[in-house]
Amino acid sequence: MPNVLMPDSAPMALKLNTRKPQRITITVSWSLYQALLDTSDEQGRSLSNIAAYWLERMAEESLARGH
Repeated sequence: MPNVLMPDSAPMALKLNTRKPQRITITVSWSLYQALLDTSDEQGRSLSNIAAYWLERMAEESLARGH
């Protein structure tokens, strides 16, 4: 199964660091931000933790569908 998150053309130094969490910066719509904030408040988790969880679930679903 190809690695969608780390293409084969990525530099070796980058591939070696894939086992530790990586930071990214994104811009999201106001409604998505509010949904993340509401969920983080309800669950007592950080906003970044909820965002990472949602991204991981979407990536898993996409891979399961073969995308």
